[in-house]
Amino acid sequence: MTLRPRWPWLHLLALLLLVSLVLTGGVLLSKTWFGPPRTPPDTPASSGLPPVDQKALHSAIQKDDVKALREFFRKRTLGPAELRTVRAEIQQLGDPSFAVRTRATESLAARGAAITTLLREATGNADTEIASRTRALLAHIPMVSADVISKSLSVLANHPDPETVTVLLDYLPCAESEGLSAEVRQTLGKLASRGGQSLAVLVQALSEDDPVRRLAAALALLQAGVREHQPALRKLLADPDPTVRANLAHAFLDRDDRAGIPVLIDLLPDLAGDAAWALADRLTALAGASAPEVSPGEGAEDRIDCRDAWRLWWRTNGDKIDLKKVRQSSSEKGNTLLVYLTGKDGMVEEIDHQGKGIWHKSPFWSPLSAQWLDEQTFLLTEYGGERVTERNHEGDVKWLKNMDRPVVCARRIDAEHTMIVCRNLVVEVDRAGKERFRYEHPTRSIAAARKLSEGTLVLLTDDGTCLQLDRKNKVRARFSVGGQQNVGTVFDVLPNRSVVVPLYTEDKVVEYSSKGKILWQIAVSQPTMVQRLAGGRTLIGSTTRRTLLEVDRQGKVLWSHLTLPGNPVYMERR
Repeated sequence: MTLRPRWPWLHLLALLLLVSLVLTGGVLLSKTWFGPPRTPPDTPASSGLPPVDQKALHSAIQKDDVKALREFFRKRTLGPAELRTVRAEIQQLGDPSFAVRTRATESLAARGAAITTLLREATGNADTEIASRTRALLAHIPMVSADVISKSLSVLANHPDPETVTVLLDYLPCAESEGLSAEVRQTLGKLASRGGQSLAVLVQALSEDDPVRRLAAALALLQAGVREHQPALRKLLADPDPTVRANLAHAFLDRDDRAGIPVLIDLLPDLAGDAAWALADRLTALAGASAPEVSPGEGAEDRIDCRDAWRLWWRTNGDKIDLKKVRQSSSEKGNTLLVYLTGKDGMVEEIDHQGKGIWHKSPFWSPLSAQWLDEQTFLLTEYGGERVTERNHEGDVKWLKNMDRPVVCARRIDAEHTMIVCRNLVVEVDRAGKERFRYEHPTRSIAAARKLSEGTLVLLTDDGTCLQLDRKNKVRARFSVGGQQNVGTVFDVLPNRSVVVPLYTEDKVVEYSSKGKILWQIAVSQPTMVQRLAGGRTLIGSTTRRTLLEVDRQGKVLWSHLTLPGNPVYMERR
């Protein structure tokens, strides 16, 4: 006979009371023995900024109250002693002692947005521990309204005063974003252009101990175009701080002054990650076909070898570079041209950087590629229509070339000539249709082709072979990209003949040298299109996944877009 408890509900109540006591005791013990939970070392405890009377601030902007606006920036500024402490703590992030690294992280986290610029600069530090911890800190810092600060700067720019210059120079190391730092520097440049005592304060700042102030003053004077101070600015190209040298060298280069190029070359060993690759990409754009076939690689020795190769290039080619021509050819406007294919029909669309459609036109007969010619016209390849046409946004045909065979892609080489690529043929024709170049491939296996301005023809075949031919159709290089290619694959060829190729079956994009050496690669799901953008960024598209991604050298996604109208087969960023 089984014995049952006479009051089973009493047992249940006792069990519940016991569980409650255990849980309560655990909480009390944790509070008594271990104290309150600590803020994670990579999470800020607060914004670190004093409260702002938003109404009073907007009133100061509307009334052009310069005194109140200067006070606004003073409240967001760390003093010299605090700045030195912050810089020391950032260096402690890479200390061998875990306890020191943790204390430095917690101290920096409590300071909030006032140290944003200093943290951002440290994300490119060669010490990976410092770089990773500063990135973690930045990810958790709340930003103040950029619009409010921008409006305040606009008011101050119209009231040149040495005190205003001093306040902005003091604030600059604490600016909450790179965009705001740029606006502060631009404001200083406007104040410098007014001359007077504002200019005198900036000239004096060129010799200060703080590298942020030296750089801001130099950029402001460069922007103002003050010629009498050019020798002092060029002297700063040898500044002991690499950040000053790099930014000033880029600024000289932006103004078509080649004095910055050797400085940038010498900086290659001191940079890491995206910074080194972005610099190498800019040098490659400057050099064009004469660029050495080197990359920053992944280690210090690779960057030293890269610097040495570029030094040799500069000694040989430095006086031949047309900076104005390079700047004009490398400009990007941000909009993207897309070609969609659905069955035998297709559509061409232009979208802006937010993914909003600007215009579209359809139907076309199995289009595979398009190329911007100017603001109103584009070149269209119709695989099924066996033709290449020049059209406006309304679809009206301005020029036509029938090929009597399927066309893979086409590119306008110059104002008068167009390259047309078929499965076993590449030709260049003038506007009258007369051929000036012809290459016949032995098999119907050409998947895509590009041609460089110096005459090199680069082919991709179905089996993944990359061929590079000279002007006489002689093979200069041949290598495998490691994956089969679809007809109409969108790849890119850089000025130094490196190629960037989407590998659909291997889920990655790879950059190869002209000899087939892998320089860079990134994992991406089913890529079919790729375009290298300025600054080492890469635009990647997938026909099957209907996605566009813009990524940096580390693979961080900077922009993305889902192509709702259909499956894209071609993309081109303007």
